[in-house]
Amino acid sequence: DTGAAWTLAAPPHSATVGFRGDARRETQKADADFATLALEPAGPGPAFSRFTADDGILLSPPNFPVGPRGMERVFAEFPANQVLTWEPMRTFGGGSGGLAFTVGHSARRARDGTAGGEQRSKYLTVWRQRGDGRWEYILDFGSPRP
Repeated sequence: DTGAAWTLAAPPHSATVGFRGDARRETQKADADFATLALEPAGPGPAFSRFTADDGILLSPPNFPVGPRGMERVFAEFPANQVLTWEPMRTFGGGSGGLAFTVGHSARRARDGTAGGEQRSKYLTVWRQRGDGRWEYILDFGSPRP
């Protein structure tokens, strides 16, 4: 952190479409699909890149990456021997009008399942529906769990 003020050039825009359907269920499925992709040997970078909107932000100081390329950069050095896992809570979340949110629990741990060094957290993801009906996130934030 350089102590310099950070300003977002173009914050995420609001939803421009909203199709009928169960936004909570649809975004929880998108979130679970997102998590499954992150388990691949390539690590979480491709998953974050695939599911972020062009103006999507990861609240991960000090850089606050934006969009698919920002996600590729932030996860480029993710250790191959680790995995980032998460699962949306099925009892909480919601949305309508093309915007929704999911919450859940996540962990970073050894890919081979060996004990020790696991870092657990909780997360909140805000999703926006695209014109083709697909959900992509516009804001993702994780916080350490006590």
